[in-house]
Amino acid sequence: MEDNQFKVIHERARLMILVSLAESEDRTETFSELKKRFSFTAGNLSIQLRRLTEEGFVETSRQTGGRRPQTRVRITEKGRIALFSYIDEMEKVFDSLRKH
Repeated sequence: MEDNQFKVIHERARLMILVSLAESEDRTETFSELKKRFSFTAGNLSIQLRRLTEEGFVETSRQTGGRRPQTRVRITEKGRIALFSYIDEMEKVFDSLRKH
């Protein structure tokens, strides 16, 4: 994994978003669900999602229906691979610490 990708995921809010999406049965959640789950402001969540989108880790789509449109967020395959690479790297760090 490139250092830049590692830094993108390492930021706590972005890591929480990626983990939540990876755990989701259909790999998607709504903007509102993420905002509520993590007590993010709309502005903060938008910034984090923009960064993840720029890196190609998530995709967003607007769905209409019901009373108002809904933004859905989906983790991409690139995002899943990057997340699990990040987790592998962190496990190596923790294993190294445990040995000392």
